[in-house]
Amino acid sequence: MENPKFLKRRGAPAILLEIADGDRQFSDLQDPIAVSPNTLSKRLREGESEGLWEERLDKSGDGPSRRVYTILPTGEKLAEIVRELEVMELTEELREMEAERERRLSEAQDRQLSV
Repeated sequence: MENPKFLKRRGAPAILLEIADGDRQFSDLQDPIAVSPNTLSKRLREGESEGLWEERLDKSGDGPSRRVYTILPTGEKLAEIVRELEVMELTEELREMEAERERRLSEAQDRQLSV
């Protein structure tokens, strides 16, 4: 990956994870990704130039060919890291919430004992 800052760009991690879950068309990405169509187009081009996915024409089916984004091995590896980091972040958030809950419970018990 040439640009390590790619994942810090708006929508990039979500786009990566969506494409890693299976081939996607532009329209498949618009709803779950909270970015403008212009930003989505830009991220798709950037991710392709980073070697994370490729754009290809899918000519299967009766209708016109459609542009489909398919994950590449580098993108798959990066998506796995992003998933692991998200799990670690969620675990840390849960720990912080549990510690806050325990602190509040202890404060409430202390107040009741002092009454």
